[in-house]
Amino acid sequence: MNLNNSDKLTTNIDLLDRDNAAGAPQGVEVPLQDSIAETSAFNLTDRLQIFTYLVNSNRIRWYRVIMRVFLQRHRELYRYQLTAQEVRDAVRAILDPDYTLEQCQNDLASLKEWGNITTIYDSSRATSIASFLSPALLYQATPEAIAIETFLDEQTRASTGK
Repeated sequence: MNLNNSDKLTTNIDLLDRDNAAGAPQGVEVPLQDSIAETSAFNLTDRLQIFTYLVNSNRIRWYRVIMRVFLQRHRELYRYQLTAQEVRDAVRAILDPDYTLEQCQNDLASLKEWGNITTIYDSSRATSIASFLSPALLYQATPEAIAIETFLDEQTRASTGK
């Protein structure tokens, strides 16, 4: 293959950019897949599980309300961790007065599986040895989920002119 000077320069710049981005010594070629973070919720090569709650379920309305509650509490009240009961009460007030704690826990489990929320054991409210040994869960939205909900909120505001 015959490359002119412009093509050689572009190829070398591309290699240097990729090498530097991957932290490799200059001039050492690094396979592209090694330079992509595998632990990111926004992986470039796989299905993005974190968006599942927006497109792939018959419970989209409930998931959207749950995630909106996390965003609202995060922004306005600086409350990052919520109990299942708090989430259930918010969904009851906004969308479904018959929403049960069991449905809420199932929805939260799905959101956790998709990477939208994490769980933390809450042993601070323990009033007995039994409740300390079996602490309640607190739920917290991941930074990626907050970013998605912030984007969706901004798009909604832009489209409604608010």
